[in-house]
Amino acid sequence: LDYAINTEFIPGTDEGVAVETSTVGPLPNQYVLSNNLPLVDELLLYGGYSIGFGGEAYLSAADRADPTYTTVIDLNGFSIVNPTGTPLGDTVAIRGFTIVDSGTSAAAFAFGDGSTATIHHNTITATAGAAIALSSAGGTIADNTLNGGTAPRVIDLSSSAPTISDNIIALGSSTTESTGLYVYNYSSPLISANTITGGATSGASGEVAGIYVEWFSDPAINGNTISVGSSTGADGKSFGMYVRDSSSPTITLNTISGGGGNDTAFGIYLSYGGNLVVDTNNILTAGGSDRYCIYQGPQSRYATLARNNLYGCGDGLAWLYLGQEILTDIDDVNEEYGATDPSDANISDSSVDVTS
Repeated sequence: LDYAINTEFIPGTDEGVAVETSTVGPLPNQYVLSNNLPLVDELLLYGGYSIGFGGEAYLSAADRADPTYTTVIDLNGFSIVNPTGTPLGDTVAIRGFTIVDSGTSAAAFAFGDGSTATIHHNTITATAGAAIALSSAGGTIADNTLNGGTAPRVIDLSSSAPTISDNIIALGSSTTESTGLYVYNYSSPLISANTITGGATSGASGEVAGIYVEWFSDPAINGNTISVGSSTGADGKSFGMYVRDSSSPTITLNTISGGGGNDTAFGIYLSYGGNLVVDTNNILTAGGSDRYCIYQGPQSRYATLARNNLYGCGDGLAWLYLGQEILTDIDDVNEEYGATDPSDANISDSSVDVTS
């Protein structure tokens, strides 16, 4: 790490020249950035150590939480980036670090230009910017612990198509926005097997969202557990997922809790959407003056809804394009059939089946 973090590599060679991009922090295993840290293609950057640590070993989440085994990078207001105009290929991997920010960086990792690097087995706590921000990039984001801190977004995607799997994502706290994954501008990631929790906003019209999809984006979202927090402002709203602007995600095999917006809570909210597919999910809310499992707003005409369990929503579905609410009093219906709690959900034997 000493060599990689303080070396500017000459493209196409294994030669480099020393630069000052960091200083040693208060602990011998801590580095404090003094500039953005550009990585080089084909670089494998491993943080931390443990007994018997080898080239293919991984630090566990417990190891990363133990200062004895941890290599800490303090961003100090800077970011880990690809060199301007030069993509990082899929042979680049960064793993095993604990990354914090004593400043206000735009993002901990900021990759673009077609980069396809792997970010895995790290613990990252964001402040002002996202833990990971990709613009026109792909790659793999896996097995990380990502904390939103005070950042409005934990993962921020634009025109990107990474695989995002098996991460623990804790939303942050802010005044107006707290989002786990923001998927924007023709992005098409695979979002699978993540645990997405928490989040809080305090502003009058603050919003909390587990996954927010907009502007012609078509992610595949499957096998995730999403349980968002609350927005305490007078008009605060919470969303398990928010889909808008001609986006057409496929949402399958998830458990989605829309949290407890002070004003309204939504499992899934669809506004000006494309061809949404919602199939075989558990969908519920935790509170709110008004609660909807699935809410279809204006100009969102097309959706396929099938084999979903709907719980704790007050109104199961609101389909405003048709000018009506359907499946109202869903909790009373569930109680009649002996399903009174989300834990009763059986994702392979749905209590509510909506096919049109």
